[in-house]
Amino acid sequence: MVGDSSRLCLEAGKISKLYPLDTLPRHAAWLEWPWKLHRITQKDGSIQWELYKLDQDSMETENLSSLHPERVFFMKNALESWQVSVVNSMNGGDYQSEENDEEQR
Repeated sequence: MVGDSSRLCLEAGKISKLYPLDTLPRHAAWLEWPWKLHRITQKDGSIQWELYKLDQDSMETENLSSLHPERVFFMKNALESWQVSVVNSMNGGDYQSEENDEEQR
């Protein structure tokens, strides 16, 4: 119903949980065709990297990371930069609050 303020959630835009920028859990992948890099978090917390060339191995059966360490390095940096950007955004880092606007004036 229009005008029914009881249905509004005024706290919806507040960030109640912050995520650490130095912890990027779970599986992630980065694609730079035809290359695909997987970042796989192991149960012990270590990271495993797998690299595939999709135009020759669409089923991702041959991990080429040891044959192309320079490609892994650059794709890893791009993936991790993007992940940190996402976490920063989830933490509100991409958004200006009214309080921040007033502080900057």
